[in-house]
Amino acid sequence: MAANHMHNLTTLIKRLEAATSRLEDIATSTELPKEVGTLAQPASSSSSSTTATKTPDAASSAAATPRSAPPQQQQLPVPEELPESIEDFDAFVDSAVDDYVKRSNEVGGLVAKQAADVLAGFKAQRKFLLITTKAVKPDLQGADMALYQDLLKPINDALMAVTEIKEANRSDPMYTQLSAVADGIMVLAWVTVSHKPFTHVEEFLGSAQFFGNRVIKEYKDKFVFPSSQTAVTALTEMA
Repeated sequence: MAANHMHNLTTLIKRLEAATSRLEDIATSTELPKEVGTLAQPASSSSSSTTATKTPDAASSAAATPRSAPPQQQQLPVPEELPESIEDFDAFVDSAVDDYVKRSNEVGGLVAKQAADVLAGFKAQRKFLLITTKAVKPDLQGADMALYQDLLKPINDALMAVTEIKEANRSDPMYTQLSAVADGIMVLAWVTVSHKPFTHVEEFLGSAQFFGNRVIKEYKDKFVFPSSQTAVTALTEMA
């Protein structure tokens, strides 16, 4: 698993918390504002007579004819420089999470469907984390609460979708794998924990590993590496 590209999740969380403490506004967008500038247009010079015999009518007509203005030019937006913690998160998703999704797609069915929701959860959290690097901690007792809930909704929707697949398919032969992933994905809720969020991560990783170990026993004689164990391994690398 490209472990050399991973950072301990606890360290990642602390970096994000440190970055958050330096930021300025919860409403800051993930998009850079478009700063459009125009080149200064040269002032039109007054027309001058070309000959001493130029008639007054001709001179006034030449002066009344405006010169065509040069085309306006736009400044290209400066590419956004990502914080190191977000780059680490991207590296994790592009390696460990992507490996889990690929293995799940090979299995197909409910496993692949659940993996798609897992990936959606990571993408939603990536956007949330990027916003936190541009904002101070919101006032959850005041006007920021509604915005905070809106930002969390895509993450929550993904977690609910992953869990629903498990709950709706208790009789499915893949239920143990679905359970391992459903418990493991709950680590993404660490962003809602204000005090020692890494303890939340450890708790749900332990639950996911419990089901992961059962999956390993089920497959130990089948020469198949279950996709759910790939998910647990990926989440464990984060921790």
